[in-house]
Amino acid sequence: MKKIFIGLLVIAAGAAAYFLFIQKKTTTEPVSVNPELILGKWNAEGRLTGKDSLKTGYQYEFQKDGLALFADTAASKTDSFHYEWNKTGQLLVKGNAADSTADLFTVIRLTSDSLQLKGADSLVQTFTRK
Repeated sequence: MKKIFIGLLVIAAGAAAYFLFIQKKTTTEPVSVNPELILGKWNAEGRLTGKDSLKTGYQYEFQKDGLALFADTAASKTDSFHYEWNKTGQLLVKGNAADSTADLFTVIRLTSDSLQLKGADSLVQTFTRK
């Protein structure tokens, strides 16, 4: 009986070690961001900040000076916001440059043709290069 008990303990310890070893790490390490890649025109399904988030079809243009233009493709109404990068590589979005408060977005992916931002509400906004 002791041999069976010891055998089961060894099997259980081995299984626990195996699952701990192979378990995927779920830490969210910051993505290295090249700020130059965000410059240019992007398409997105929803609005990044503000009201009317249920409308679809927005076009964004991120400019070098920290200004971003966006337009609802249905109404062709253009508006703007300011953006900047913080030290940890997150994107801060402000209504105007003098605002002391900003919406904080974590960059999940930034390549030459794709941008994914995760907001404070954990929703992921996907942009594609125009």
